[in-house]
Amino acid sequence: MEGFLKKLFHFVTKKKTHFSR
Repeated sequence: MEGFLKKLFHFVTKKKTHFSR
C-alpha cells in the first residue's frame, strides 16, 4: 500500500511540476 501511495504522490508531483512549467 505504501508503495502505491508513494507512486501516486510522485505522479501527482510530476504532473504538478509539468503544469507549472
